Amino acid sequence: MIFVVSHPAQSRSLAMPPPFLGVSTLQHMCDEKLENAEDPASRGVAGECRGYIRAVVDRYFATEFKLKNGRIIPPCDWRATTDQLIAAVRESVNGPVDYSSMSPAEPWLRAMLKERCEV
Repeated sequence: MIFVVSHPAQSRSLAMPPPFLGVSTLQHMCDEKLENAEDPASRGVAGECRGYIRAVVDRYFATEFKLKNGRIIPPCDWRATTDQLIAAVRESVNGPVDYSSMSPAEPWLRAMLKERCEV
């Protein structure tokens, strides 16, 4: 089980995403169809997805990130661990999420990790 510190006095398992984030929100993993939708609600879903990923990454930089298999991801190993971070997000919902490496989330997440590590 993966634990992510969300407050100094408490921790949250990634198995229980924030209550505002339903499983359906992550099913397209910031999919291009949602990003470019004419419907504002669909674009909002993509934004929530990115917000959730950002929260996971924030915790990753605040604490050691422990994968389900017990492996610890060292901070700022962004080239080697981006896929594992994404996989951890996918595994945090009930069943695998249909995530494509062609999703707009992929370059955005890689760029965010790189920027954090180069500071």
